Amino acid sequence: MKLFQIFPLLLSLTSVTLAADDFCNATGFQGQSVVSTGHDVKKIGNIDYEQWADGGNNSATFYSDGSFKCNFSNTKDYLCRSGVAFSQAKYPSEIGHIEAEYRLVKKSASNVGYSYVGVYGWTLQSGISGVYEYYIVDNWLSQWRPGDWVGNTKFGDFTIDGGVYTVYKNVNGNLTQYFSLRKSERTCGTIDVTAHFAQWEKLGLKMPKITEIKVLAEAGNTGGGCSGSVEIPYAKIYINGKDQDGKSKGGSSSGGSNGQGQGNGQGNGQGQGNGQGQSATGSGKCPSTITSQGYKCCSSNCDIIYRDQSGDWGVENDEWCGCGSRVPKTTNCPSSIKNQGYKCCSDSCEIVLTDSDGDWGIENDEWCGCGIKNTTPTTTTKKSNNSQPTQGQSNNNSSTNTNFCSTSKHSGQSVTETSNKVGSIGGVGYELWADSGNNSATFYSDGSFSCSFRNAKDYLCRSGLSFDSTKTYQQLGHMYADFKLVK
Repeated sequence: MKLFQIFPLLLSLTSVTLAADDFCNATGFQGQSVVSTGHDVKKIGNIDYEQWADGGNNSATFYSDGSFKCNFSNTKDYLCRSGVAFSQAKYPSEIGHIEAEYRLVKKSASNVGYSYVGVYGWTLQSGISGVYEYYIVDNWLSQWRPGDWVGNTKFGDFTIDGGVYTVYKNVNGNLTQYFSLRKSERTCGTIDVTAHFAQWEKLGLKMPKITEIKVLAEAGNTGGGCSGSVEIPYAKIYINGKDQDGKSKGGSSSGGSNGQGQGNGQGNGQGQGNGQGQSATGSGKCPSTITSQGYKCCSSNCDIIYRDQSGDWGVENDEWCGCGSRVPKTTNCPSSIKNQGYKCCSDSCEIVLTDSDGDWGIENDEWCGCGIKNTTPTTTTKKSNNSQPTQGQSNNNSSTNTNFCSTSKHSGQSVTETSNKVGSIGGVGYELWADSGNNSATFYSDGSFSCSFRNAKDYLCRSGLSFDSTKTYQQLGHMYADFKLVK
């Protein structure tokens, strides 16, 4: 969801760029400071902070400007965070529009099995049942992006606040967790927390009461021995456009010509840019794309707090409703794409690949045509015939695609590992990892491998490519994998 494209803000491009650059270059660590070496849930200035760990030798320094530094050694699970905490749990609709700004600096990481950097909160007073945690993950200290194991229910990919996130729900006994996991990591940015809450609600993930909203860095390894260092030189939580010190985004103390004032204090803080900081309002009508889902139209003075391919949304009486009569544009894409059996994407799609057929996007884990801008051959990112989802269609390389399924031998150089190891052989990256047991794996320079495990709590072996995390998936180009399994 590209809020900056949808809301009719009259901002100059220069002012937006400067605002982003200001905190993305922040050096931070200003004001009062406090060093924590144990489990602390405290406050410095107007900033609420916490350090928690399951074992290890750890420390964190928190500053009254919201920034913090964290060091962890030989721990199973470690987290440090700063932001806003409430003495009494509140539903998100009672809090107002929530945004977070952050900058991340990775210093070091060793034996990190999982990690989340972004926005976090939890509560024992959920107002529903059990304990709730929520994560909006923009980055990670582990070598790889967290996978589908974060949740036992996957809802798919959604464009939220201009980025593509995968949404998960995880239930473990009395604990329920919601995740928005960003597809491509970033080290600095703004997270529209309310937009994520809105997407979760639309998926049936009812938001409970929450007791905190904080910028988080978490890392762990179920086998222990996780170590590293991370710095967050900028971390701000904004509620209805104000931080904990009462300052507006961009440093001003009240709404003004940049349209980011408070309006009536009930909307999304995204003013019309007329100098009054007013919230956008609907007309009392809404499109059938919303009512056909079973939702009602809001009243005529509703506040738009969320926008997607269905239309504009508001909340009244703690229920979602259609706010305004904007009808989403119908999208179109080249016949060269539709003739292959693919659909056209929604009008909010993002181009992830361009070839001679046109521009491609991905929605609901399926290829789709993304607009009509590019319908002529191009030399940008080319897509081979066998790299597209075939949807039952054959291509000229079908015989080649099945040849490897008859492969019976490993070939090339080999190396055998009997303990946790991340290495490479002949340009192929590999890893063996286990939580206890008697295990081994042999990796070959052709990419093949054989694995043996015994009496392990958790075991994995894998081979392929590793990256230095400096490129997005769009920059890498289209990726696909061939494999043959023998149990």
